[in-house]
Amino acid sequence: MTTSTPQVLLATFQLCPEGEPGGDLVAALAARGVEARWACWDDADVDWAAADLVATRSTWDYHRRLPDFLAWAGEVVASGATLLNAGLFAWNADKAYLLDLAERVPTVPTLLLDDAGLREGLADALARWGTVVVKPRTGAGGVGLVVVEAVDDPALEGLTAGPWIAQPLVASVRTTGERSLFVLAGRVVSQVDKLPATGEVRVHELYGGRSAEAAVDPELAARAVAAVAAAESLAPGAPRAAYARVDLIHHDGQWVVSEVELIEPGLYLDVAPANADRFAELVVAELARPTFRDAGEADVAAAVALVESAYRGDASRAGWTTEADLLAGQRTDPDGVRAVIDAPDSRLLLAERDGALVACCQLERRGATAYFGMFAVDPTIQGGGLGSVVIAEAERLARAEWGAVALEMTVLAQRSELIAYYERRGYARTGETSPFPYGDERFGIPQRDDLHFVHLRKPLA
Repeated sequence: MTTSTPQVLLATFQLCPEGEPGGDLVAALAARGVEARWACWDDADVDWAAADLVATRSTWDYHRRLPDFLAWAGEVVASGATLLNAGLFAWNADKAYLLDLAERVPTVPTLLLDDAGLREGLADALARWGTVVVKPRTGAGGVGLVVVEAVDDPALEGLTAGPWIAQPLVASVRTTGERSLFVLAGRVVSQVDKLPATGEVRVHELYGGRSAEAAVDPELAARAVAAVAAAESLAPGAPRAAYARVDLIHHDGQWVVSEVELIEPGLYLDVAPANADRFAELVVAELARPTFRDAGEADVAAAVALVESAYRGDASRAGWTTEADLLAGQRTDPDGVRAVIDAPDSRLLLAERDGALVACCQLERRGATAYFGMFAVDPTIQGGGLGSVVIAEAERLARAEWGAVALEMTVLAQRSELIAYYERRGYARTGETSPFPYGDERFGIPQRDDLHFVHLRKPLA
């Protein structure tokens, strides 16, 4: 880019050239020093690679043109542009994902239907559930949804092109409605409650539905976050979800997932106008987000220098993670870093900005849990939130790629401010302690005789 002002493209489609209605994302981003504009995803004249970031917002024709849409997303990514959630598009576009999701979180029961076995599949669904909802496996906005009570139900004339999914008609949809939770950067930021019109099951305004912002229900928020985490771990390559909308309905005594929208979830700006600011904050955070990769042999020297600068000597006093008053000597060495890189079920995760190493951490698989260590952030930029981003990425990778149920770490007991930092991020003392390795100068030269470690642990959704 030739300008210092971040450039963001908000992808939309031809019938919605000014983007999603009800709010002004462009203004919300401008208020944060980001220049944004709307661009149709299929406009051949748009230079997507020139943007610092691309976000799909109102690409509400993608389900009709899926091959073209996925090809466009692939081209944007191949150009070097950052396209939020791109790695999740293909997986999320096929509602068969609900079967995978059901293995991790409570989900509306779902069967797959196709033309070859449509009658038999419908008969099976009707035998299981009585009244059945049938809708396209790739679809949006309730288009093509039909409610049927028999294999020869006249409503089946409304079927659009298959394949489809079949689900039970959940009676509570007509009374309790649907809850939509908006998950940005792994955190629920708002909730919209939706009710259908009398006699309908679709909650969309197009069909007479009504929506209203509501206070976030902690139980539903936890389920939404778990659903997004499950989606990240199930999609090929375990990509990260920057944003999502999770729809929940009440079925069989509990709230269950009916949809996880990861491609272009409407923000319901007419109902929850503050979602514009919330999404703008997400974009700003994504613009500042480092790139992550695993370390190799060529990175050993830089990783050692980073770790030493964050914890030892006078240079470390520029940040707050310094241990200079507790330990002299080294924090690690090339052999220690190589051991992390080369060990099985182990990785040294590097965070870079503009090609420069700014943070790192160790992840090691230990059965159902993962160990977090060798965490370092450039002391000259500590306190700006980078550490939290690195921890969140480590948690996501441990959960998504290893199926870890918890992340564990050890911290010097004398580092009360560091322990408090981790506690604010959900880590808790296990009650276990371990001694400091006095006499082994590979870990430093103690400046006091009471050093020991406390163990912290955080469950992963």
